Amino acid sequence: MRFVKRLLRILVLVVLLGGIGVGVLYHMSRLTPSAYTPALLTDEQRYEMSQRVDTQKLPKLVNLARDAQNRENKVLKGLPVEASTQPALLTLTFTQDELNATLWKWSGPYKANYERYVTDPFISLKDGTITLMATSPEFGRVLSAGFEPKIDEKGMLHCDLGSLKLGSLPLPEGVLSSKREKLEAALMAKLPQWQAGAKIDATGVANADAKAADLSKMILQLLHHEASPAVIFVQNDAKHTIPVRLTKVAVDEGSLTITVQPMTAGERGELLEAIKKPEKTEVAESAKG
Repeated sequence: MRFVKRLLRILVLVVLLGGIGVGVLYHMSRLTPSAYTPALLTDEQRYEMSQRVDTQKLPKLVNLARDAQNRENKVLKGLPVEASTQPALLTLTFTQDELNATLWKWSGPYKANYERYVTDPFISLKDGTITLMATSPEFGRVLSAGFEPKIDEKGMLHCDLGSLKLGSLPLPEGVLSSKREKLEAALMAKLPQWQAGAKIDATGVANADAKAADLSKMILQLLHHEASPAVIFVQNDAKHTIPVRLTKVAVDEGSLTITVQPMTAGERGELLEAIKKPEKTEVAESAKG
């Protein structure tokens, strides 16, 4: 009889602790992260900040890429070019508000499509981590994913997923495995076509297929915790872009700083080769399954 009573007390204690644990987890999942403030800026402020990015910062990036492209064009035509002893480097800093204003502007036309999955997307910058946040209609909670971008000594970009949360509740990465598989399948269905059409000409101008294939491969590599070429495609005109090297990335409290440099002909050739390289068998198989 004593044994039975002791066993009952233990079972009651386990149930109570389990109930408390479930309650704590539920409460944590309902908490809105303090960094999630998508309504902090007015539409007028968002517009002003997106204009600052469009008129003061992005043009510097475009000019760097176009100057490099014009230089390559002169070399191909045998025209004289100014000798330069220093590599062309450009460092730009974007504030958290500027990035969110730009996200608000660029995502506007696609709002009807993505709001089935997330609403009020937001970017938080803090202590080396870029956190992408949004409200999930499916869960009725704020989902957040923290990435830690780094560039290694070989010039490869690492952007590992450092944290995944529902509210303030940490989640295992496997929770989103079904959505990841759908994304992989969609990318793998289109990737061969983009790879086949990808081109980067002798002056450094890339077509839309090259950009799409590079971005798709970067997403696939990110999902599998693999490094990808540290490259940014800068818009040159409606159909073409110019790839530039990302040589440095730093995330501080409320700001993102990047340093870019034009690519050499050899680097562009290596990039195109990497773009056209078929994905690993296991990646392709996991996407199909």
